Amino acid sequence: MHFDGSKMRLSLGAGIVLSSPKGDRLKYALRIHFTASNNIAEYEALMHGLRLAKELGIPRILCYGDSDLVVQQCSGEWDARDPNMASHRFLGQKLSEFFAGCEFLHVPRVENEAADTLAKIGSSRQAIPFGVSLEHLRKPSVKPSSDSESIYVPDDPATPQPGTGTAEPDPGAAAPEPAMVAVFAMVTTPSWALPISEFLENGVLPMDETEARIITDNGTNFAKGALAQYCFVSGIRLDLASVAHPQSNGQPRLVELLIRSPGSWLDELPAVLWSLRTTPNRSTGFTPFILVYGAEAVIPTDVEFDSPRVTMYTKVEAKEAREDGVDLLEEARLLALSRSAIYQQGLRHYHSKKIMPLAFREGDLVLRLVQKQTGQHKLSSPWEGPFIVSKALCDRNAYYLIDARKSNKRKRDTAYEETIRPWNAELLRPFYS
Repeated sequence: MHFDGSKMRLSLGAGIVLSSPKGDRLKYALRIHFTASNNIAEYEALMHGLRLAKELGIPRILCYGDSDLVVQQCSGEWDARDPNMASHRFLGQKLSEFFAGCEFLHVPRVENEAADTLAKIGSSRQAIPFGVSLEHLRKPSVKPSSDSESIYVPDDPATPQPGTGTAEPDPGAAAPEPAMVAVFAMVTTPSWALPISEFLENGVLPMDETEARIITDNGTNFAKGALAQYCFVSGIRLDLASVAHPQSNGQPRLVELLIRSPGSWLDELPAVLWSLRTTPNRSTGFTPFILVYGAEAVIPTDVEFDSPRVTMYTKVEAKEAREDGVDLLEEARLLALSRSAIYQQGLRHYHSKKIMPLAFREGDLVLRLVQKQTGQHKLSSPWEGPFIVSKALCDRNAYYLIDARKSNKRKRDTAYEETIRPWNAELLRPFYS
């Protein structure tokens, strides 16, 4: 990638040239609609080029620029004293982490003529040549610092700055009336959320005991206090499971999210589900969206930052790509199915390599690993008990126990009392009387 920035008296511009090893080239001209220094223009060209390379899926990239200051700062050789340039350098380092290999190199201006020409086209507001994509940059890539004057964003950055190639508005012309557009959004509650919303709105619990329960960790804010009292008053069964044993927890940790954002979690849920459906899955290598529709979704950042998919959109090519995606959809689904099977087999092999599965039934006698080491010596048994298994926690390999030990006069008599928390099978072993 070759990048360059250009600053004229009233306007800024930048140029980017992406070249593949086979000689293919993508040319971009940026028109910057805010006031900044020439070094900031160089940085904006570099940041935009790195984003383009990331969206195109380029694994390794060499970044050539004729600004020795920008190249040395991004390489970590020089420090950035200007706060805005320091923020750009930090952003560049973050973007470079997405590549398997990224290097910043300085070249003479003679070897950077293509990017320099595009930068001058963007800053002089000239006509765009054929084969060059024009993009408008109306706000900087970083938040401007109040301690520096290298960036100034006008109150209305969408308004084009006057300069060469722009016509001044006619003062006698009437201003166009804004068009009024009404937008309606229909949001339906998912079926799985209906019992939750019914309880939050009307206080009605499901009839099934397994659905009318909350599973959370052993945190004090969950096990005791307001939450425990609320569940007791409302008739909600509160099961406590250790974070170290997620196999005993049949639900995600939604309780903490509900407490942090009471009343608004249902509004945030569509955005969370959208991000999950447009994020590639590690087990399949595809996003759930492409496995359903055969094409990747256009996310809001693509529209906001003018990605190549948005700026280079043509109806004919989009129709052909859509038809090809539908034809190849079944092949992608089969590939995802095979990848998922291989991934699950690898997880199963890793998980089962050193594990001896244990399962108990109600009424079995077990020993429990000693939790308190007070008064123990090296010859003390690491197990205590026996205990009687009273019930299993939703078949999740965790069990409630009843103390079957003889009463001790020095301690409180806990014989034949059920434990408050379930115990994972890894902390239990069979007891043979």
